[in-house]
Amino acid sequence: MNYILKSILFASVIALPLSARAAYTTNFSDAVSGGGVEGGPTNFGTQGGWAISNADAELSFVYPGVAPYGQSVALGGYYSTPASVTTKLSHSLSEPALNAGKGYFKADFAIINSDGSPGFFIADDIFGFSLSDSSGSLIAINFAPTIDEAVRSITSVTPSGSTLLVPNGISPSGYASPAFYTLTLNFDASGADLAYKGSISGLGLSNFSGVIAGKAGTTFTELAINYTVNDLDPVNAGSNFILVDNISIPEPTVTLAGLMSLGLLTLRRRR
Repeated sequence: MNYILKSILFASVIALPLSARAAYTTNFSDAVSGGGVEGGPTNFGTQGGWAISNADAELSFVYPGVAPYGQSVALGGYYSTPASVTTKLSHSLSEPALNAGKGYFKADFAIINSDGSPGFFIADDIFGFSLSDSSGSLIAINFAPTIDEAVRSITSVTPSGSTLLVPNGISPSGYASPAFYTLTLNFDASGADLAYKGSISGLGLSNFSGVIAGKAGTTFTELAINYTVNDLDPVNAGSNFILVDNISIPEPTVTLAGLMSLGLLTLRRRR
């Protein structure tokens, strides 16, 4: 083949992505529910490589799903009163925060309000997501109650402090008709710092951003769904919870150009 033609063909595909496996992804389609106290499902927290910090039954459970979303997982005090103020549903990772320059975290979620049934506390608690390395949580996005039952504030928390992104951002929904949002976090390098940009679909919220000092080279070791009782006594937990579906932490796409830079592809001119 003519060298010029070879060069044109090679140039036309050099930026095409090759398939890359996901570092972690789940839609919870294989989650299993079962009968427990009060007729609710058993604790999800021991399934699919997940762990839960509070072993009380039914703080995490399987939700059957409402179209267009499939089966989801819930965390909160709808079926059970927790023994401690904080509960973490977590999955271990071993993923560089920057792999080939950037990466991201994505999850669909809905906040379900207290339903007012007899025997349930009418209270709202704090929910959110976090990504951690070996030193602890690097970034958390929290959804907290406000004085208005119909809205939740949104806060980002890093080792340097917390930032109120919007006081009235998330609208909770009901058990039978959850309203899902999508949280996306993108990461990139800013010198030695780890820069992040985030967005939440379905809101009038501008994209948010910041830096995590000295963490450009770190490795995420855990992702978590978090539940915190908004009271000093866990007995005062509300009958509210977070629904989560379609979690994804994909590895960056590998390009032919990237392979060339590693010396894996060569192109020689016939003499």
